[in-house]
Amino acid sequence: MRSMVVAFTLGAFLALAGVSPVLAATSRDFSGEIRKVDTAAKTLVVKGLGPASTKEMTFQVGDGTKTMMGVKTLTLASLKSGEQVKVTYVDEGALHKAQRIEVEQAKTGAAKHMSN
Repeated sequence: MRSMVVAFTLGAFLALAGVSPVLAATSRDFSGEIRKVDTAAKTLVVKGLGPASTKEMTFQVGDGTKTMMGVKTLTLASLKSGEQVKVTYVDEGALHKAQRIEVEQAKTGAAKHMSN
């Protein structure tokens, strides 16, 4: 009986916090080079680096996605093909939803974004 009360209390707490104990998603990282940015569809296509170099992933970019270069906040429209990024995402069904996009601070990329 006591374990049922604890389980119910924990479930109620997670529900109030907006987290489903069954559907809580685990975030993952994927690093690579931007291949395509589609601002109308709010998607980002990234080709993997290193062991994942043959893999290409498409990410959904929502209003809550943080896009950063260092401490500077960027927009999806400011991203360019060829830039190196690390995307932190969660899988929701067949979709890869980007939570955070970090643009590598290469000298050429930094100069390009810092002038915006």
